[in-house]
Amino acid sequence: GDTTEPAVVKEFSRIGVTPVQISLGRAHGLALTGSGAIYSWGNGKYGRLGHGNIVSLQYPALLPRSQMMDYKFVQAGEAFSTAITVKGNVESWGLNDYMQLGIPSAALDIKPMETSPAGVQQIPMQEEFVKTACGDRFAMGLTENGTIYEWGRQTITRLVIQTDYESGVAFVDEKMTDYTITNIAAGKTFAAAIADCGALFLWGGYSQTLITGGKSFYRSPLIYAEKDDFVFPKVVNVACGTDHAVAMFIDEDLDH
Repeated sequence: GDTTEPAVVKEFSRIGVTPVQISLGRAHGLALTGSGAIYSWGNGKYGRLGHGNIVSLQYPALLPRSQMMDYKFVQAGEAFSTAITVKGNVESWGLNDYMQLGIPSAALDIKPMETSPAGVQQIPMQEEFVKTACGDRFAMGLTENGTIYEWGRQTITRLVIQTDYESGVAFVDEKMTDYTITNIAAGKTFAAAIADCGALFLWGGYSQTLITGGKSFYRSPLIYAEKDDFVFPKVVNVACGTDHAVAMFIDEDLDH
């Protein structure tokens, strides 16, 4: 049942599993173990749990694909999921009504969903990915060399130069090509990224509201904090909720 205080998820202890990463969607959860296995639980609608069906699960259960593949990262979206294999390939499953799985609609059956992990088709196979970030109907992937790819409902964020969501993905906006991105995050309809120099980017649904209280809708990344900016001396981490963001920064002038 519901609880107003933190509680231990005893089921992991019962089955002898120690998660090293947890990610929660709107109504489901993903857990990654140190051995590279994925467990999922919650609402099974649209196949977001990745068990080959739409059955809901009260307790964490091992993904069948984890018996054949090892993973290093998981991320839950609104009603879909993503994971990165140890080789750096991105897989996704769940709702795909706006190609948020990175799988063209023609590759699926009549229903816009995938109930088992499948490779994101619209990104270069030679790229090695280290992180994904999932919003409501879109997802992003960060490569080892600091490049962002985005797929899904690109009318929300419009990060990319090409915006045909039927094709699934494209490169980042020209404004970010001079930066090496080290971290990404996604809210419901907006996105954030951090560059190695400490610059913070925000774009998408009402992203200006997060900083200035305005209501502008930015389809292209705007730099809200450079390394020497007074407000954010050097941003080192960022996290996004549904309609808000939190950034962590280091003031290199402070003697502590």
